[in-house]
Amino acid sequence: MAKLSVGEIANRTHGATILYRDPLLALLAQAKTPPSLGYAAVSVRRTGERSPLSNIAILAPDIPPGAPVILSVTPEEGRVCLEWLAPETDMTGQPPRIGGYKVYRRQLSDDEYDAPLTPSPISGTSYVDTSAPYAGPLAYTVRATLPNKPRIEGLPAIEAALDYRDIYPPPAPRRLDALSEGRIVRSRRQTSPAISSTGRRAKAPRCS
Repeated sequence: MAKLSVGEIANRTHGATILYRDPLLALLAQAKTPPSLGYAAVSVRRTGERSPLSNIAILAPDIPPGAPVILSVTPEEGRVCLEWLAPETDMTGQPPRIGGYKVYRRQLSDDEYDAPLTPSPISGTSYVDTSAPYAGPLAYTVRATLPNKPRIEGLPAIEAALDYRDIYPPPAPRRLDALSEGRIVRSRRQTSPAISSTGRRAKAPRCS
């Protein structure tokens, strides 16, 4: 049973919700884990009066995977290629159950990661980020998910960072024509197909 002080309640309140995290590793690491857990709450006034018991929320505990290990983050023209190793254990030290992976990216100036680049978990241990901006320092991490439960994510991989900037030379024009017009020669060229309509080089589909 946990008791929250007034100060702890203030720190854990988000809007109309009080967030409480129950550390379950010691319980789940036991040889026989409980098939289900129940939670309820009671409010207590400063004068000691207690409210009736809330509804009981029941859940089946799941053990998330451990952290993957990022092997490489390779910048290439128009893309960043990531490779990682699968977690060797789950969060209790046992062989993990892995349903897929979610990849996250942030700029180093941001404090937190936004939504994953892969809303649905991917099955492999590599990913090609073709939406990475030429914006300087970027950081990546990867989380493994449970089978059929993509919202349950394991520990994040140790971040891998890189300085991603547009340092790549433009491709050669596809064709150059020289037209004689009296005393001058006018040249006309066709833009390389590797240049998109926005002026950015088209992205290759796969990493080498």
